[in-house]
Amino acid sequence: ADFFDPQCRRIGAGYDVATTVGGKSNPASITILQECGGVYYARLALLFRTRDPEVVFRIFLEISRGLAAKNLKIGKLCIDATSERFFATILKRRLRAVGIASQLVVSSESAVFHGEKMNYKCYLGNLLCNDFEDGRIALPAAPWVRDNIRQVYRAKGTFAADVDASGNHADFFDSLKLARFALSSGDSRAHVDDVRIGGGQVPSPSKNPLLNRKKRARLYV
Repeated sequence: ADFFDPQCRRIGAGYDVATTVGGKSNPASITILQECGGVYYARLALLFRTRDPEVVFRIFLEISRGLAAKNLKIGKLCIDATSERFFATILKRRLRAVGIASQLVVSSESAVFHGEKMNYKCYLGNLLCNDFEDGRIALPAAPWVRDNIRQVYRAKGTFAADVDASGNHADFFDSLKLARFALSSGDSRAHVDDVRIGGGQVPSPSKNPLLNRKKRARLYV
């Protein structure tokens, strides 16, 4: 919970459910994004394997309790229900009972976004890539994070990823884009942040509490 800025209340979560691709079991991934000053900070990034659905529920329960201690909450959770819709539906029902609102996202289903029809896989991938290009995504500077993101490539107007020797299949990229979508499709009320412009003034303090510590965290945007 110390990673979260208590002044920034827009928090979205994404959960990419573990599946089997090319005969290899790929891991599940959970990402928690917090929007601060127009930048999306990945405050929590998990990549894990488990055969017990109860573990996933307990992870979200612990996250929720930790945020509540700082008077924060997950505004919305987006769950990838492309391959595991039955499990995703059960998880959604259980999380709703503890106050976490969820949306099931099926990558192959289409919707109209800004007047253009496309499937969720294409739209969410472009939404996230646009934020990367604009320097609005801040990630932990961990090698596995970088490698997982770089598994993704564009193919025939959409996105694809190869499976590596460990079964990784850009799972963090998928949970990250789901968390980003959770923020854009959740509470969209306008908000204003204080900024100082020009005049040689000292910029406002960082919205990332870790950077204000003596030992600075290494983040890349």
